[in-house]
Amino acid sequence: MNKEIVILKESFGSDAFDKPLISWGLSLLIHLLIIFASVIFFRESFSSSTQGDIFLQISSDQTENDVSEKSSPKEIDEKFTSPEETSNIPEEQTPIKEEETKTKLPSFIGEADTSSLRQIYAERTLNVRVRFPVGWTYIDQNRKNKLDGVTFLGLGGSNNSPPIVHLEVKEKYLFNPTRYKYNFKLNDCIAYYNDPEEMLDYVTQIFYLVTENSEDYSLKLTVKGRENFNSQQPVLFAMLKSFKFGSYF
Repeated sequence: MNKEIVILKESFGSDAFDKPLISWGLSLLIHLLIIFASVIFFRESFSSSTQGDIFLQISSDQTENDVSEKSSPKEIDEKFTSPEETSNIPEEQTPIKEEETKTKLPSFIGEADTSSLRQIYAERTLNVRVRFPVGWTYIDQNRKNKLDGVTFLGLGGSNNSPPIVHLEVKEKYLFNPTRYKYNFKLNDCIAYYNDPEEMLDYVTQIFYLVTENSEDYSLKLTVKGRENFNSQQPVLFAMLKSFKFGSYF
């Protein structure tokens, strides 16, 4: 046997080598325990942090569930109503005011003074009735024992040319609404009219009255001179306002 090996074997077997060997073994065991404890602690910490992330996600879901449980159905509908659902919600309708349902007369008719028309023309074939001024006269025309028209003659003006208001019974087929610029509802008819027209120093204005009966009517004022026409136009408006027909009266 080699001399160096014999010497080493004898050294391991001596009492002087026993104590360092035990000390080294204990140190190694302690370090292994520390490493093992560190590994366990690290794994527990990692597992704890992972569970925390999952907990936050669950907490978020629970928060939404709590809101849905605590909120009333009405509040949820208000918060999560889609645009399609919103378009299907009926809008609140504003009640129509009573004044808007009433027919509004033009101011020149509504303010027309019929109290100055003290005479009344009335006939029974068509039940026509209209008021006209004191001092005026009239000439009526019948056709086939039925009213065809009435001509009212006023007092002479400054040039001794009296105003003339002619009431005429019209056939239904004669009416053409495109010939008129304005219209309004009057009693049981629709009144169509244009602005006054002047021709050969005579000024005229016609109101065409469309009814639901078998006959229509027209009321026309003719006056010589613009100044005379302006003074007599309120009379035409008042006569138109007082006009009645058929079963209206």
